Amino acid sequence: MHTEFLRTLNYYGAYNAIMLKDGMLKLLFVVNPISGGNENVNWKEGIQTFYKDSQHNLKIILLNGIDDEISLKETITSFEPDKVIAVGGDGTIKLVAEQLIHSKIVLGILPAGSANGLATELGIPAKPEEALRIIEQGVIRN
Repeated sequence: MHTEFLRTLNYYGAYNAIMLKDGMLKLLFVVNPISGGNENVNWKEGIQTFYKDSQHNLKIILLNGIDDEISLKETITSFEPDKVIAVGGDGTIKLVAEQLIHSKIVLGILPAGSANGLATELGIPAKPEEALRIIEQGVIRN
């Protein structure tokens, strides 16, 4: 899989505030399937494979360019995730971050764009497994 994965950002809470019973997290992955020209990368399958033996509760949504802001906001409200992970480029990250303003939900980034400027600045690991371990272990930058 051609990716660099994610590091979490949290502007309000601490890691303990987002842990569920027995360490289980509710993770919402927001995938832009065409970000960076990566139409052939199966992000959903890769994420599900990594978490297949996990206790975490996953939800993966694919953006389609039609009312993404509204559908994302509704999904966040109904699913109530601990972390929302943007899978895409800087534009996808912006879209997701705007939905999390004034919330205590952690923003994760899985860079899948063409330039990944923000991800590069954050020093996000190139190997997906390393980045996913960061999500699970709760490395948070304020």
